Amino acid sequence: MIEPVTLVKWTAIWVAILTVLVVVIDKSKWEKQGKLIFALFTIPIMIATLYMAGHTIYKNQISETKGPVHWHADYDIYICGTGDENRLDLIDPTGFRNKIGSPLFHEHDDHRIHVEGTVNRVEDVNVGAYFRVIGGDISKDSFTYNDQNRGLVTYNNGDLCDNGEPAELGFYVNGQKLDDISNYMYYPHSSVPPGDCIIILFDSDLPENLYGEEYSDIICPFWKSAGWDFENFKENREANSNYAPTWRNENWEYIDGEGMVKVEVNE
Repeated sequence: MIEPVTLVKWTAIWVAILTVLVVVIDKSKWEKQGKLIFALFTIPIMIATLYMAGHTIYKNQISETKGPVHWHADYDIYICGTGDENRLDLIDPTGFRNKIGSPLFHEHDDHRIHVEGTVNRVEDVNVGAYFRVIGGDISKDSFTYNDQNRGLVTYNNGDLCDNGEPAELGFYVNGQKLDDISNYMYYPHSSVPPGDCIIILFDSDLPENLYGEEYSDIICPFWKSAGWDFENFKENREANSNYAPTWRNENWEYIDGEGMVKVEVNE
C-alpha cells in the first residue's frame, strides 16, 4: 500500500513540472488544449485527495485506537545523583525538524513523550518503543540514550558511579517503583498533569519509592509547577472530570502502578 505522503509528493512534483511546461512552452501551442491541461492538473490532485481520505478511514478502522489520539507523559533520567548536572537531556532536533522520533511518536526537546496520531497497536507506543524510536533502548538491566552533552551512552546494572559504587536502574511512575518499565503504557491524556510522571534513576542507593519530603525535588517540572506530587495525584485526578482518561477501550484498563494493561473481555 502506498503511503499518502509518498503519493502527495509525487503529485506535487507532477504539478510543478506541468506548471513549468505551461509557462515555458509557447502559449499558441497549448491554448486550444485548455480542457486537457485542466484535466492534467486536477485529476492527479483529486486522486491524491480521495486516496488520502480513503487511507485515513481505513487506518482508523483497523487501528486499536479507532482514530487519532493525543497522549503525553513526562519523564526525567538521572545518572549517579539527582542534581541538574546529573539529568540527561535528549539531543536537540536539527534542521527543519522540531522533533526527535517519528510523526506519530516523538519528543520536542521538552522531556515529554508525545503520541499524536492513529495507533495501530497500543503496545507500539509503550516506554520501550519510545526509547527505540528516539535512537536508544531500555530494559530492566540497562538503557541506551542519545544525550545532548554526553552523546550516545549506555548504562548497565553494575556499572560504577564516580564514587566507585556499583549502580542499578530504578524505575518510578508517579513515585511508585516498578521492576521494569520497558512495557509500561502510560496514562492516556493530552495534558501533564494528569499525565504520568516517569523518573528513571541510575544510582548506587535507590529509594523504595519517591514519596515524602526528602524526594520532593525528584519530580517532573510540570507536575511541580501545578502543585501535584506523588501523594496527591490520585486525589487530583479524581477531583476533576477533565483529568479522566481521554481514551477508553474495553480491552484496556489503566491501573495505578501498572499503567494501561490488557484485560480479558467476556463474550
